[in-house]
Amino acid sequence: MLANMLNTTCTVEQLTVAQTSMGSPKKTYTTRLSGVKCGLRMMSNTERDEHGKRTVIATFRFYFEASAANRAIDNSDRILFNSQYYAVQTVYNVAARNGLMHVDCLLID
Repeated sequence: MLANMLNTTCTVEQLTVAQTSMGSPKKTYTTRLSGVKCGLRMMSNTERDEHGKRTVIATFRFYFEASAANRAIDNSDRILFNSQYYAVQTVYNVAARNGLMHVDCLLID
């Protein structure tokens, strides 16, 4: 079952905060995990009209094998999948039940 569900790969990037030469913080991302087997499912898709602009909020769930390396994923990370970035919102480690981790994300425009 796990092999059928984890049928593609992605890259997990870790947030790194460095200082500029002026001393202000600069957020960058570095690769935490590359070529990670995963599965993806859309959870919800809603539209809002905010200040005269239509905003689409799309929530997705990534599935990962609950390995020691994958358990390092946290909610400050982002996921690169098919040239799209997804901001990690919540990490569910349900390894005791079925060997999978669920990671809920928002699509970043």
